[in-house]
Amino acid sequence: MSFFSKILIFFLSYLLLSGFSNFVSAQGWIVCDEPIPIGTTLKDLADLINELYTELRAVSGFVHSAGEHMKGVITDLSQGGERICDYSKCAPNVSLQSPDFGFAIKLPFGKEIKLPPAMQGWTLPLCQPKKCVGEPCPDLSVAADTLRQLNNGIESSFRKLKKIILEEKIIVTEDLNKIPEEVGDTITQAEAIKRNLTISRLWLRPSDRKIDVYSLRGDKKEIIGKKSCALGVWEREQIAAGEIVGERFPMQCREALKQRLYWPRPWSELCHYQCKDGLNNECIKCLRNPKNNKETASILAKINYRIFNKCGNDCCKEKSGEWEKCEITKECYSCLCGGPVLTKKLENECLDWICGGSQANFICCHEAPMEFYVGFDKVIDVEPINDIDDGIPPGTISRSCAKIKPPSPLDCANYIGLASHYNVPFPRQNAPQLDSLITCLKNKSGRLGSILTYDEKHSVCNYTRGQKICGNCSHTACSCHYGGKSGQQGALAVDIGNEGLWNEGMQTWLEECQKAVKTAVCAIKKRDHIHISLPNLGNCDTGLITRQQQGYTTTGDRHPFKCWGI
Repeated sequence: MSFFSKILIFFLSYLLLSGFSNFVSAQGWIVCDEPIPIGTTLKDLADLINELYTELRAVSGFVHSAGEHMKGVITDLSQGGERICDYSKCAPNVSLQSPDFGFAIKLPFGKEIKLPPAMQGWTLPLCQPKKCVGEPCPDLSVAADTLRQLNNGIESSFRKLKKIILEEKIIVTEDLNKIPEEVGDTITQAEAIKRNLTISRLWLRPSDRKIDVYSLRGDKKEIIGKKSCALGVWEREQIAAGEIVGERFPMQCREALKQRLYWPRPWSELCHYQCKDGLNNECIKCLRNPKNNKETASILAKINYRIFNKCGNDCCKEKSGEWEKCEITKECYSCLCGGPVLTKKLENECLDWICGGSQANFICCHEAPMEFYVGFDKVIDVEPINDIDDGIPPGTISRSCAKIKPPSPLDCANYIGLASHYNVPFPRQNAPQLDSLITCLKNKSGRLGSILTYDEKHSVCNYTRGQKICGNCSHTACSCHYGGKSGQQGALAVDIGNEGLWNEGMQTWLEECQKAVKTAVCAIKKRDHIHISLPNLGNCDTGLITRQQQGYTTTGDRHPFKCWGI
């Protein structure tokens, strides 16, 4: 890293982190477990500015050289300020090409008539031009070639600058995802830095946990962002009054490692519910899922995948079926970093990885367990939502559903146009297989209670696959109630109001009815209803099938479920 980059990182760190020089000493057990990507971000920012500076400096050099060459050209052309070209240096140079007029005419009778002697040897001046002798004007070909080369250099640098600024090469991860983007999309380097800086400031500045916002249509929503790692004024007042106990502050990762306070929190976006109560066998099993190591996964997901697939037994101790506190011991460090003997470079690379990309990152330290929502932001409805969508926590918007962009211009009153755009039927209806399933269940029992399939409260949502572009919806985007992500025949889910039937025959009936509809059937027993869906017909609720194949019998939020015909 250049000296310029180091100075820039120091300056930006001072600006961003000012206000944290006087930490209150924590009383009790300190845990540092959540990487804050400020060090990585500032390094990326310094590298970006350094790239821009290098190219702009090259352009400046090309322009300066072009100016100096132009001075020389002007000097050559001016000839001391008198004239540009000196034609006295150029003498005419022609050759005589005309025939000699001395000739004789022969007559038929043998006589010959000749021109008078005075005309013998006369010619007409028919000249053929040739190159001039001498160089009246200065030779500018070398200067012109040089200027062309400098111009090419300037154009090349501008192409590089445009690529640096505008090329979308950074893959959107779970940490950087911002609605309505899709995880896996690409953004510019500058946009990625901007988002990481925003996230870092959320961590490092005192802020409220929840903020009420309103959309243009007036639908109240709630944005839940990362909880700040700094205590707010209200929290400090509560601590002073003895109403809450605890401390929260950031510490640089290398310092937390030195004090043996840092251990990455066992968490990933895929394992939010499995790990919400801390480290347990269910959490570890989920963290070992290869999906946690995808390029688009969050920082914590990738760290935990590597830890628990490679070094779980060296870093975490199990006692009587319970997992004790994990820490980076000598054995753990050796396992994570590849061996007891490491070069300084390999050691630094490993420590950078453990710290989430850079040892200069900060880690959030606290005295009590904290709940975090990882990601740029999560938008939920104030009204409760009762669906499950591919294992995504209830109330969050399906990222994979966001691939379908809203029509432009958007006309929320044009139901037929929306239905055509999202490839769903108009008017709203049930898929034939769902009607067959409901008929089968009605034949089994007359006590099903309420039967709800498509969205009756928000009709427009049936034509947008539940995407909230025209207001609120009753279910998650691309829920089976809306035909999922790919269904084209109507609703693929029904909510049965009598949840008490779950243990009174419903599971047996569903097993029998599944054979009639000839596609997979999944059901979840909720607090006030039974949610039944046909996942494979619309690519929705497929997380239930995966979860059952992994041996689970409850959803992430502890609701009993079962699938048939998978």
